[in-house]
Amino acid sequence: MQRQSWIPAHGRCLAPPRIEFAGANYHIVTRGDGRRKLFHDTGHYERFSAGLEDEVQRSGWIVLAYCWMPNRMVALVEGTSRHRRGTRPGIPDPAPGGVR
Repeated sequence: MQRQSWIPAHGRCLAPPRIEFAGANYHIVTRGDGRRKLFHDTGHYERFSAGLEDEVQRSGWIVLAYCWMPNRMVALVEGTSRHRRGTRPGIPDPAPGGVR
C-alpha cells in the first residue's frame, strides 16, 4: 500500500495541509493530553500570546476571540487572502490565484 504524502515513515499521522480562505472563520482548539496543563505559570500564557501575536502579524489573521485555560486553548480567527508561504517545509506554495 502506498503512503499518502502527509503520513511520515514513522507511521504517525500528521494533519494534511489546510487551505486558508479569505473571510472564513477558523476554530482552533488544543488541549493537554489527559487533561494535563498546557500552561503552568504566567510566563507560559505570555509566551503563547506573543506567539499568536507574531503569527497574526505574519499571516494577517484577524483574531475574533480567544481563551487560554490551564489545560486548553481556544481561538477563533478569520482567514485572509494573504498566502502563507514557507510555513511548512516540504509543502509547496499555493498556486497564484488560489487552489491548485
